[in-house]
Amino acid sequence: MTRSSSTASLVIIFLLVFTSAVAFVPLASKSRKQCSFYSFTRGKVGNENVLETTRMRMSAENPSELSAGIADMLATAQAMNSKPPPSDEVSAMPELKADGVHYIINDNQYRNFLEANSDNLVIVKFSAPWCRACKNLALKLPQVYRDETIGRMPVVFGDFSALHNQDYIRTLNVSSLPSMHFYTNGFRLVENFACGPNVMSFLELKNKIFKFVENCADPRTNQVRVSLRSKLKHWIKSGLNKMVGLG
Repeated sequence: MTRSSSTASLVIIFLLVFTSAVAFVPLASKSRKQCSFYSFTRGKVGNENVLETTRMRMSAENPSELSAGIADMLATAQAMNSKPPPSDEVSAMPELKADGVHYIINDNQYRNFLEANSDNLVIVKFSAPWCRACKNLALKLPQVYRDETIGRMPVVFGDFSALHNQDYIRTLNVSSLPSMHFYTNGFRLVENFACGPNVMSFLELKNKIFKFVENCADPRTNQVRVSLRSKLKHWIKSGLNKMVGLG
C-alpha cells in the first residue's frame, strides 16, 4: 500500500467512526496513480430512505482532489439529514445567485417566482443534493445561462430543490430527477420532461431550451409572444370591465 493509500485509509476509518451518514471505500488501481473512490450515502428524505452510491476516480497523488471529493460527499449527507428552515425565516422570493439562477427551496417561493415572472419565459430545473446527475448537469448549464442569444431574451432560470419538497414536486408531475419545466405567460406549463443523461444528451437539452425560447419569444421585440389563451382572457376581462362601467 502506498503512503497516499494509507493516508486515505486513515481518513476513511475516521469518517466511519464519527459519521453515521456516510461510508467511504477506496479501491486503488493497478498503477497506483489513480483510485476509484466509492461513497455510500444514507439519509432520510421526507418519509423516504435514500441511498446514493457514488464513484469518483481521482489521483492517488493529489490530496487536495481527494479532500474536495470528501467535502462534497459530507455536504450531501448533511443536507439529506437536515430539517427544513422555519417558514417565517424563509424569504418570499428565491435567492438569485451570481450564476444567474434563482434557487427555490419551498412551494411558496416557487409560486411567487412564477407569478413575478409572468412577462418572462421561465425555465425551472428540479434537482436534489443527493442526485449525481443533477450535480453534473449544473456544471454544464452555465453554457446556456451565459449565451448571448439567451441573454437578449426575456428568460429567467430557477432551480427547485427536492430537499424537503418531494410531496409538492410530485403534484407537479415530476417523476424523476433532474427534470425541467418550461413556462410562459405565468403558470402556463409548455413542457415537462426528464433531462438526465440516460434520457438525453446535454446537446439535446441545450437545443430543446433554445427551441423553446425561439418559439415563445419574438426576436424583433425581445418580448414573450402572448398566447391565444392569454389574449382571450384579456379580451374577456376587458369586456367585463366595460360592461361594469356601463352599468
